[in-house]
Amino acid sequence: MQSNKNIVPLEWTRDFSVDDLPADIEALRLVSTLGVPGGAPVVREALTVPRVLRWLVGQWSETEQTKNRRRYLRDDHGEPEALPPSWLVSMQAAKTARLPL
Repeated sequence: MQSNKNIVPLEWTRDFSVDDLPADIEALRLVSTLGVPGGAPVVREALTVPRVLRWLVGQWSETEQTKNRRRYLRDDHGEPEALPPSWLVSMQAAKTARLPL
């Protein structure tokens, strides 16, 4: 890590270790601290998946913005990467489309 008195220590909102990655959508929901929506099981699942995906996109954005602001992170982890276009299109569609439940 770079040593500079102007650098504030980095604190991630969520830190994943390679050995402790969430195994499924429910594990991701728990890590994200998102609540469980009410309703029938199929409704809960239909609402949970986009909420978790939106949270993941936020984590991606936070990570890449942080890499962009800190050279030592770029040196260690590479240049910031854009969100895959298919993810962005899907997230934009999910914001505007409403499925009848």
